[in-house]
Amino acid sequence: MSKFDEKDIEKLLGHMPEIKDEQSSDYYYKNIDEELLYKQTKRRSKKKTKLYPVLASVAALFLVMQLSAKYLPIGAPTFDEGSDAELSEFNSNTDMKQYANDEQAESSVEPQGGESMESAEINQEDSTEESKDASFTRVVHANDETNENLVTYFFPDEQLQLLIPVTFEHQGSDPYEAFNYAQKVIPDDFPINDNLYEYLSFKEIDSSGMPVIQIDVDRFQKEYPGGSTIEILLLQTINAYFAELNEDTIKLVNTNGENVSLSHSGEIDQPLEVESTEKQPFKIIYLTEIDEPYYVQSPDFSGESTESISIEDAFQRMKREDEYTEATSSIPSDWEIHVDNQTEGRLYLTIENVAEETEQSRIIAIETMLLTAKSFGFNEVVFSMDGIEHIGGYPIGEPIQVPAYVNPHH
Repeated sequence: MSKFDEKDIEKLLGHMPEIKDEQSSDYYYKNIDEELLYKQTKRRSKKKTKLYPVLASVAALFLVMQLSAKYLPIGAPTFDEGSDAELSEFNSNTDMKQYANDEQAESSVEPQGGESMESAEINQEDSTEESKDASFTRVVHANDETNENLVTYFFPDEQLQLLIPVTFEHQGSDPYEAFNYAQKVIPDDFPINDNLYEYLSFKEIDSSGMPVIQIDVDRFQKEYPGGSTIEILLLQTINAYFAELNEDTIKLVNTNGENVSLSHSGEIDQPLEVESTEKQPFKIIYLTEIDEPYYVQSPDFSGESTESISIEDAFQRMKREDEYTEATSSIPSDWEIHVDNQTEGRLYLTIENVAEETEQSRIIAIETMLLTAKSFGFNEVVFSMDGIEHIGGYPIGEPIQVPAYVNPHH
C-alpha cells in the first residue's frame, strides 16, 4: 500500500454517513481478508501475469471499496451530496481517478486475457480431442505399411465367454512359428490372460501339409482339473489362430506325439477341423484399466444356426448389448442401415441419422461393419451418408477395403 495508508482510509471513512447494520466489523474484515487472499492465490496460479506492478494499488482500492460498502445506505450507488467536497479533496490528494483507471484496466485486461487464455486452452483441448478421435482406429489394412510381420493372437475375456483378438508384431520366422511366441510379446502389465498359450506349441507342418500342434495335456489338466469351459477355450484358441491363416485342419498331439485326450472332450484321434468364424457380427468389449475398446466377434449363444443370418441381421445385432457376454453394441441404435446392392466382393450401404454421433463412435461403427462384412465374404464396402465426406480416414462414397488385422497393440 504505497499510496493508501491507514490515515487516508480513516479520513475517508470518517466523512461517510453512519448506518445501522447487523453485521459486525469483524465479519466484514474476515470476508475482505479471505477475498484478498483468494485473489492473490488465484493470480499466483496463473501461468502468465502481466499486471504485477499494480497489484498492491488495486488491492488497496479494493479494500477501500469493500469497507465503504458497510457505511453506504442500501441501494445508494454513490456518496451523498454532503460528501462531494471531501471526495473531491480526496481525489486530488490521492489520485483516486488514476487508481480507478488502473482498476478498470486490470478488470478489463485481466479477465479478457484470462478468458482468452482459457478459451485458447479449451479450443486446443477440443482440437486435440477431435484430432485424437479422427485418428482413432482399431484395425490395420492390407495396404498399410505397418502390416508387415503382424500376427493375431486370441485370448479369453475375463468371463471366459469370448475370444479377444489382439494383433502384435511377431517374433517368429513366419506366422506358424510365431504361435510359440505369444507369451513373449504380451507385456507384463497387459490385462489379458495369455496362460493358455503356455500349454500349446507349434511343432511342424507334416508331410500332408497340416500344422501339428502339441498340447501339454498333463500340465494343462493339473492346472485346470475338470474344467470343460477351459478345455473348449483351449481348442478355440488353436482354431481361431489357424483360421486366420486359412487352414482347414490341424493335427493335435501330446508331448509323446500321441493322440490328445482331454477330461471332457475325450480322445481326439482325428485332425481338428477348423471351424469357420464367418457370419459373426463384431461388437466391442472393454478390458480392465484400458480405455480403448476392443473389437470382438459375438457368436449367437441362442443355439440358432448362423447359416441363415443375413448381413442386415448382423448389423441389427450389432446395435444391441450382448445378453450373455460383456460385449456391447458397436453401432448406434438410431442408425438406419440399408443394403443397396451386393456385387461379387463389394457391399453398398446407405446409412441415415449419422450426424449426432461423435467421430470416435462413427469410426467404431464403420470399422466393426467392415469387419462384419469381411466375415460375410466381402472385400470392399461403399458407404453412402448425406452430408458426410469422411469419417476418420475413411472416404464416404468410395470403396473401402476390409481390414486385414484387428486390435493392433501399440
